[in-house]
Amino acid sequence: MKKLFAILLVLCMVVALAACGGSKNTVVGTWTGTADARQTMIEAAPELADYLKAAPFSVTMTFNSDGTYSYTIDGTPIVPEMRTAVRSYLEDYIKQQGFTVAEFEEAAKMTMDQAVESVMEEVDLSDLSQTGSGTYTESNGQLVLDAGSNDEVNATWSGDVINFTVEEFGTIILTRK
Repeated sequence: MKKLFAILLVLCMVVALAACGGSKNTVVGTWTGTADARQTMIEAAPELADYLKAAPFSVTMTFNSDGTYSYTIDGTPIVPEMRTAVRSYLEDYIKQQGFTVAEFEEAAKMTMDQAVESVMEEVDLSDLSQTGSGTYTESNGQLVLDAGSNDEVNATWSGDVINFTVEEFGTIILTRK
C-alpha cells in the first residue's frame, strides 16, 4: 500500500512539473520591468543634463492568449529625481549669479523648497502614468506589438525575459512575474 501511494505521489509531481514547465513556451502572462526616461527628459529640458541622474519608470505588461496585450506605465518614481535635479540646478544657478541660497530665499521671499515646488508646478506631469492595449504576434522568440497606430514595436523573448527597444527610452527589459 505504501509503495502504491509513493508511486501515485511521484506521478502527481511529474504531472505538476510538466504543467508548470509548459507555460514558459509562450509569452502569455504578466511581465514587469523598469526603464529610464532620462534622455527624453533632457531633450525637453537640456539645462538639467548635468543634474538628472535617472528618470525611472516601471512597466507592467500582460499578454493574453487571444493575442491581445495591455500595459501600465508608472512614472511617479521620476518625480523625486526631478525635484533633486531642479534643486541642484537652482542652487548652482544662484551661486553662478554671485548669491548664496540664503540671500536668494530672502530676496525671493520663499524657501528653496518653495522655489523647487514652483518650478515643478510648471512641469506637465499628467502623462507620467499611462495604460494602453493592443495586439501582438509571437513566433520563434520574436514579438511584434501593435497598438493600432503606424508604430509597431519589435521585441525578443526567451524564457522569462522580454527585450524591446523604444526610441525614447532605449532598451526595456521585462521579466515574467
